[in-house]
Amino acid sequence: MKRVCFTLFVALFLFNNHTNAQKGNTKYDLKWGEKQRRRAEESFNHYAGHDESGHYIVNVQALAFNTKTYFVKLDNDLNEVKEEQFKVKVNGKKCTIQKLIFLNGQLTAISSVKNKETNGLDLVAHKVNKNTFEVDESDYKILGRMENTSILDENYGIYINLSSDTSKIAITTANPTDPNENAFYTFEIFDSNLQSLWKKDLELPVESKLAVIKNIRVSNDGNIHLLYKEYYEKKESFLSDYKGNISKEYRKKVEPNYTYKILSVRNNGDKGEVNIRDNDEYFYDLALKLDNAGNVICTGYFSRLKPNNVAGIYFLKINSESGRILKRVHNDLPQNVISLDFKYRNDVKSVTKDKENEANELKHFDLDYLRVLEDGNIILTGEFHHVNSVYVSPTENKYYHHIRDIMIIKLSPEGEIVWGTKIAKDQRDKYLGSYNAFVNGNDIYLLYNGTKANIDLEPGDKIYSTGGYNGYAALLVRVDANAKVEKSVLFEKDEVDLYFKPIKGNQLDENQRFIYTMKGRKECFLLLKLRNSSDESLGQ
Repeated sequence: MKRVCFTLFVALFLFNNHTNAQKGNTKYDLKWGEKQRRRAEESFNHYAGHDESGHYIVNVQALAFNTKTYFVKLDNDLNEVKEEQFKVKVNGKKCTIQKLIFLNGQLTAISSVKNKETNGLDLVAHKVNKNTFEVDESDYKILGRMENTSILDENYGIYINLSSDTSKIAITTANPTDPNENAFYTFEIFDSNLQSLWKKDLELPVESKLAVIKNIRVSNDGNIHLLYKEYYEKKESFLSDYKGNISKEYRKKVEPNYTYKILSVRNNGDKGEVNIRDNDEYFYDLALKLDNAGNVICTGYFSRLKPNNVAGIYFLKINSESGRILKRVHNDLPQNVISLDFKYRNDVKSVTKDKENEANELKHFDLDYLRVLEDGNIILTGEFHHVNSVYVSPTENKYYHHIRDIMIIKLSPEGEIVWGTKIAKDQRDKYLGSYNAFVNGNDIYLLYNGTKANIDLEPGDKIYSTGGYNGYAALLVRVDANAKVEKSVLFEKDEVDLYFKPIKGNQLDENQRFIYTMKGRKECFLLLKLRNSSDESLGQ
């Protein structure tokens, strides 16, 4: 990547290279790297890891008939010091990168490659020199194999998941079959040196026309837990879209057309399955997580066969070793969350509240993050996302995205609701919309594009949309253990000429977050370091 002119770099450096900031009781440091100029169609893809000398990332350049992958090293000041294109081949066939990971001080590239003998794909791992990015093509390890498949096939999948302590790596491959048949899955657990610990093949109704994988989790002791959504009818007759919007046909039905299930594959070779549905329940969205004790936690939104609203928060705790259900709770949604409403400019009728049923709006909240706090309490965050379609012509519709409030629910370790609240925002740009949620001790932090005009809002206040006359500002929101909220402006787009990209970035530890910003072909990396202690509340 070529650097922009020196004067631009100096201006940015002097303006905000290392910011010590405090807003009330929220204290943080914000470090800026240099602005870089990307190649055409190139963008930051994922964060690989860091050591004492800097950070390792992956950039991808998506061209019309070719995709190029670059490994990049940044120093501790977030400035680029090394870049190399990934051009590895196995048996003369080009490898396609799946993930670059950092294990035991070793940089490892996991990629897929065509295998002529099996007419399929192999998943292979190569060691990468972290100083030069050199790779010995002949020194590789096969982590998975899918026969009779092509990289263009739709009905196959590769999933790479790490345990929280990075001591275990789960490689899950869905081998392609006839679209009307169940998929054959291979589960294999490796240690941090990529030595295989166990392997199991199973036939599952997953990635076929009847089911969709939601989450895969791997425990520190080497068990795999999978949450999937199994449909009773063919995919063509799904009654809700991928955002959970319910079709008119569903409202005439009594029963939902799917169920959620948890599959556990354990290190002793045993497997167990739990059907989430207990009684007459309809689930809008669920997520899977392991708590601090290693138990399986499944939680999300449910209704009691009333597809027009969300009745409350569902909670399920399962012993990860035995599969025994430890706790099942159906919480009514806190009234303050339902009634906590804000006034939006340029609102549309399709997403305004139904006064006869205030919970109607909550079906538009997608469950995004499930986080476990230091004290064992659990945080759910969901974001309002509604897509409004406008007819233009028989061959064209225009789609308008309404990305709004973030709902936060705190649960006790046993699933009881502690409190709930909403953080007001109004975004219209799907490329700069959404948010990050991360934990620091017993606090939850949100990071998103907003506007300074919405910093000090109270229920009933008017919400200003992000962008346009109101401008863009990257906002940091801290919500403490008692639901007290404090907002800070990290930076404004007009001051640094960069946009914050919420869907990119990485959490390094509970105190540090790697942040990506860009505008056009310019990009810049930031490091946010929180300086609050976990027991330092925001007060009354």
